Amino acid sequence: MPVLDVASASPRSHAGPPGGRPRPPVPFRAHRFRVWVPPGWRDGSTYLLSGPTVDGFSHRISVAVDPQPACPSLAPYADAQVDGALEVLDRGRLLLRDRVALSADASGTRGRPLEGSRDAVRTVIRWQGAERMLFLEQLVVHAGHTAFVLAAPFTRRSRRILGPEVEDALRTLQPMPPPSATG
Repeated sequence: MPVLDVASASPRSHAGPPGGRPRPPVPFRAHRFRVWVPPGWRDGSTYLLSGPTVDGFSHRISVAVDPQPACPSLAPYADAQVDGALEVLDRGRLLLRDRVALSADASGTRGRPLEGSRDAVRTVIRWQGAERMLFLEQLVVHAGHTAFVLAAPFTRRSRRILGPEVEDALRTLQPMPPPSATG
């Protein structure tokens, strides 16, 4: 694990390849922190936003950032995400797959589309949870060299109660350039 040398406020070098020169670590920045990691490591961050408990189920929105998507465009990347979800969700079934536009403001689906924004793919998957049927709403966005997968699970009842506002929130994603490596 990378170590920060607090006394000198600079990172220690890592050994690098056997017989090679030590390579300095590189910074990884995220919301409210920075850590120095060995060269070659990539950001595979998933951010988790916690929401209310409705129908005995704690709701959340996850935002996964893929800075080097394996697929070059939205459709095949979204297909891969759906296939992956269906593979791990018990008795998963795709209920909906459609293209949507991101929204320019917090009113989500009722807002105007972002000027020059890319389309997104919205999916809804039903699967058997441990105690009841659950639903997973996903929004997949492919923005240049970065892809985003936003996901929110629901119960049948909570999807009716929270679904519209969560869908609006998902559509407000605004891809931004990565932070600079210095500073």
